[in-house]
Amino acid sequence: MTELRDSPFEALLAAERAAYAERIHIRIAELEGYLEAGHVEEARRVAHRLAGSAGTYGFPALGGAAREIEVTLENGSPIDEPMLRRLREACPESAPPFRGAP
Repeated sequence: MTELRDSPFEALLAAERAAYAERIHIRIAELEGYLEAGHVEEARRVAHRLAGSAGTYGFPALGGAAREIEVTLENGSPIDEPMLRRLREACPESAPPFRGAP
């Protein structure tokens, strides 16, 4: 079986994860801007993309917080400050290293 640790593949994943962590703040600001402007459908789309991409890059808490916002918007309910706080708090400051298969 091929060892993933210290492989070029692992290095690529770590770099992609770090790049995602750096740019996620832009997506959260975009979401908040749409919410402030009352653009519910655009905000829902951004939340949907955040939910999916966060899970893909290994940030499940961020994905869960984004999914909560997405579902709330789908149901026509308002987004409250605690939901946005959970989203912000789940936002990675930096990406921890990728942990490949043991």
